[in-house]
Amino acid sequence: MEEYDVVVAGGSISGLMSAREIAKKGYSVLVLEEGFEVGTPDHCGGLVSKSALNDMGIEPTQKTFDSMINSALIYSPSGKHIEINSKNRKLL
Repeated sequence: MEEYDVVVAGGSISGLMSAREIAKKGYSVLVLEEGFEVGTPDHCGGLVSKSALNDMGIEPTQKTFDSMINSALIYSPSGKHIEINSKNRKLL
């Protein structure tokens, strides 16, 4: 049985980027993913900022994403909320 320094559970963007950064430091890394095929499902369930992708060396294109967000209302369980607006699309 092979041994690894680090095992990452989940091949999401955060899991893959974490694995990449750990491997850059010289550790052996195994990524475990429940999907049978790379790229499925063909979506990311979370928000990713353009600046975060750029920091990781990824230049996103419109074709890469289903939707972009310009503003959001975020509600707490108590009902209080904040509104975030952006003239430039920053969240993907």
